[in-house]
Amino acid sequence: MTTRVKSAILLVVTLIIGGVIGALLQAQLTEKRFDRIESLRSNRGLARMIERSIEFESPEQREQVLDIVDDAGKRLFENMQRNRRDARAILDSTRERLAEILTEEQMEKLEEQLTRRREGTKRGRRPNRHPPPPD
Repeated sequence: MTTRVKSAILLVVTLIIGGVIGALLQAQLTEKRFDRIESLRSNRGLARMIERSIEFESPEQREQVLDIVDDAGKRLFENMQRNRRDARAILDSTRERLAEILTEEQMEKLEEQLTRRREGTKRGRRPNRHPPPPD
């Protein structure tokens, strides 16, 4: 094996290893970002974020700020829950209306696609906004 071939193999292996490491790091960073966003969606998420961001001048100020933020967090959480319920109701009525026009086979394919998207979202993957049409 010539030096040129060995160098080319070494270069390709190095590029592959670098690509794999880069992909793994990107996956970790993305997961952490989603975890942070998800933590803000919780009832106390906003309060925790503000508590980490502000240096309070006194315990009284801290309590006042956290009371306000807790109230806002509860209202935001309730709003998100209500929006999810409303969105679910809209999707259910849309599904019913589609069932009136689509064939049984078309509805089965649609339900299959929706199930795959739900399962992907539950596993922490972002669903593809505009998936390609099935073959």
